[in-house]
Amino acid sequence: YMLTRKIYISYERFFVFFIPPIQKPIRGELVLITGAGHGIGRQLALEFAILGARVICLDVNEGSNKAVILTLHVRGYEAYGIKCNIGDRNEIRNMVKQVKAEYGFVSIIVNNAAVMPVGGLMDITDEDILETFNVNILSHFWIIKEFLPDMVERKRGHVVAISSMCGVSGVADMATYCSTKFAIRGLMEAAAEEVRMMGLEDRIFFTTAFPFMWTQVWHRTRITDFRGCSLP
Repeated sequence: YMLTRKIYISYERFFVFFIPPIQKPIRGELVLITGAGHGIGRQLALEFAILGARVICLDVNEGSNKAVILTLHVRGYEAYGIKCNIGDRNEIRNMVKQVKAEYGFVSIIVNNAAVMPVGGLMDITDEDILETFNVNILSHFWIIKEFLPDMVERKRGHVVAISSMCGVSGVADMATYCSTKFAIRGLMEAAAEEVRMMGLEDRIFFTTAFPFMWTQVWHRTRITDFRGCSLP
């Protein structure tokens, strides 16, 4: 089965390369984005808003998140902001309750937020390892676990995960970060298989992106703000 699936995926990717799929309309959809206060998350919030989606921006940094919300409001887009430390399971529970009570059904999830500690395996602290796993991968589990049942019930939805090229190839001094990004692929593929077994593979979708950016991190500086992305 695994060999057949790999062959199928290879043919599928070859086909998509030459004949890109038609973009689905997302006007009016409610999109939740983690790490929306800066970098990739901020740019995604703008792009989804431009396409007509209602956007919920999550970020642990309330100030930067409010700035993004203000920018979207000034441009006439519908957006909401919630301060949430997605590395904390209880904060995720509280956030989910608020979202469902105030905004309704979330049809698109974008798990984007991440931290990127830099350090050799023998040097990195236990605290950094735990924080990285809590934010970069366990939050994906908790958020999907909270929102996927509603998607299954309504038979529609889309889960997006922002991984990294570090989830494809390991990088020295970034073992912790790479480990979490490799784990994202496993989670997303397994979740997609579970949905396929429910017969909902054409109703609920899973997309994983593997971006690469040149940032100060390559100069051995701890950084979580991808300044290469900015609002136009």
